[in-house]
Amino acid sequence: MTEVEFLAVCLEEGWFAGPDEDFAAFEKRVRAMKEWLADPRPLEKLLKHPIGVEKHHSRLFLCRTGGRKKSWWHGALTWLHPISPHLIVPVLELPAKFRWVGREELLAHEGVHVSRSMFKEPVFEEIIAFRTSEKRWRRLLGPLLSGDMEAGALFIAAAFPPFAVLIGAPFWISHLPWIGLLFGWGVRLFKRQSLFHRAFKRMELFSSRPETAIALLTDREIIGLAGGILPELGTLPRQRQLRLMLDKCREKSG
Repeated sequence: MTEVEFLAVCLEEGWFAGPDEDFAAFEKRVRAMKEWLADPRPLEKLLKHPIGVEKHHSRLFLCRTGGRKKSWWHGALTWLHPISPHLIVPVLELPAKFRWVGREELLAHEGVHVSRSMFKEPVFEEIIAFRTSEKRWRRLLGPLLSGDMEAGALFIAAAFPPFAVLIGAPFWISHLPWIGLLFGWGVRLFKRQSLFHRAFKRMELFSSRPETAIALLTDREIIGLAGGILPELGTLPRQRQLRLMLDKCREKSG
């Protein structure tokens, strides 16, 4: 199997190379993960990947008595687990019961994080993941919070009004913290969604699978694409995987 064929197979199976990962490191990681996933203990496979690739594999730990890392406000959580001193793999931790979000939607959302596990790109990560939802309002508003610290800050701000009233603070002042947080995060989300929308529309001009293609981009590349700057197509595995997705460019050049 040639390098190009290997990258194409990995792409279809949902193995995305990290932004700075060279071919040797990527190949080693993928082969080690496949060996790890071949373990006979219970595994669950996603039959169709949410961002356009056909297969994706991830070890799933069902959280029935409280997970190692999942907080109570998480529907599910993807985290990185070291299986050797130089190799980490994504682990998907699920709840015992699916109360607020359907099982398939939760798997689809976390599947994006698993594929992008080598990306440290917090600006558009949740926007890409929430695009797997069938509900439009969730695609738009789901990425409002960016991380556990913001969720904790909102919880504290929402619990503040009763205490503020007890010490004699005016009613409207007691609600300012959580209103201010939501307003600020709402403005930030609007800007990010606008940038992502422009980038996605441009990606549609170059790829018949824009959901997959844009999931291969870094935050900086998405912002650049929104402004009309195409990402660099170099020799790194991720860039070569991206080149495979830009089929409309090949059709025009051909």
